[in-house]
Amino acid sequence: MSYEPIPPNNFFPPFLNTWLAGFWRYTEDSGSWTPEYSSDGTAPSVITYDQQEGLWVRKGLILFAWWRLGTDALTVGTGNLKVTGLPYANGGGFVAEGTLGASAFVGSDSTYNSARPVFCRITSGNSEISFDKADMTTVDATATYLATGANSNRMRGFIAYPIAER
Repeated sequence: MSYEPIPPNNFFPPFLNTWLAGFWRYTEDSGSWTPEYSSDGTAPSVITYDQQEGLWVRKGLILFAWWRLGTDALTVGTGNLKVTGLPYANGGGFVAEGTLGASAFVGSDSTYNSARPVFCRITSGNSEISFDKADMTTVDATATYLATGANSNRMRGFIAYPIAER
């Protein structure tokens, strides 16, 4: 890790420059990750992915993660839907959340019903992404929402969250 200067002092007020120094102190790090559908019950299995990509960028103590998933076949699981595979856990001591149009997006071509997942979250100390349903009648989107046919379960997502210092 190497020191990287914070933004110019005339751009932010002094108190904010001090705060930002913690987030901008390390050189950017980035890589790919392999997102996978999972659950906290019986995980979906025998999954044939036709889209499975993930990228991440770490800037200081903030991780920015993008993913894209799609399936051609799977055996539906039970429990709450998750996406796993992120390289860092949430180190912020709070739940990091994302919403449709800001931090997570489930494509309109998905086969999810009207209660498809549109909000995502990562709890403190965890690296699994969980999902809330669009209708908010219950909090968690379940793995039973995954479709079994070809060209199904399209998901595009983005979330940013704090990580613990390494």
